[in-house]
Amino acid sequence: MSSERETDIRRFQRHVGEFLVTRYPFFSALCLALVCSERASKETYEGFPREYIFIYCLSSLIVGSMMGSKTQRSLFALIGSAIYMVHCILTQTAHIDMNEWLRARLISRDTALIGCNFVLASRAHENLIRKYRLRNLFPTGCQILALHIMFYIALLFYSPEDKKAFLSHILLGNILLPLYMCIGVTSAILQMSNIKVSTTSMIIIVLHIILLFCIDCDFKYWTSRKVEYWTQVEIVAKDCAILGGLLLINYTSILKKRS
Repeated sequence: MSSERETDIRRFQRHVGEFLVTRYPFFSALCLALVCSERASKETYEGFPREYIFIYCLSSLIVGSMMGSKTQRSLFALIGSAIYMVHCILTQTAHIDMNEWLRARLISRDTALIGCNFVLASRAHENLIRKYRLRNLFPTGCQILALHIMFYIALLFYSPEDKKAFLSHILLGNILLPLYMCIGVTSAILQMSNIKVSTTSMIIIVLHIILLFCIDCDFKYWTSRKVEYWTQVEIVAKDCAILGGLLLINYTSILKKRS
């Protein structure tokens, strides 16, 4: 009975992970349209040519639909990774009035999204024959997501803004910050080395949930730090997609361990 319940929980974990990763393109298109609309209402530069906004939104909707329906999922997940890469480059090169620490936060999450799509494209978490899997993409996705955690730890160390946000939201932050950083770096290195991935991925999930719900979901705080509302909504949406990728990594690593 307990094994059946555990199987149901694991299956639910896989479905949640897939849902978060495959539905992100819809939220991304919506957030881009709304943040550009917010900038236009303030009569500031939108950041992107309008043609690019339409192309990005349309391509995101197509990619999200195809990934969600499992139609050529690997192909469209890789196309999605290419879209995220192009969007990341354009976001960093656009002439937008944006603080460097905010640009760094966006780079970290955009890179992690590419890793999530690699994990999804590998289809290692699905019950498919080897012919339909791209298993080599799975370790690459794991390493990219581990790099995301290390990048965030580096931001906590070097960025006064991210450090202040952590200390402002986490009880006993001065004590827990060094512990959080040590655990994060250790877990990321172990995951990149493919050591105890099932355990380290679960630890990274916990660390990421703390970041998502305790820090990034405080919209009032971030808007007071001059972050546009819809930009922060997009950051939270990225965090949710990254959480989905981490759930898939944990599910797949446990599956491999048992087989």
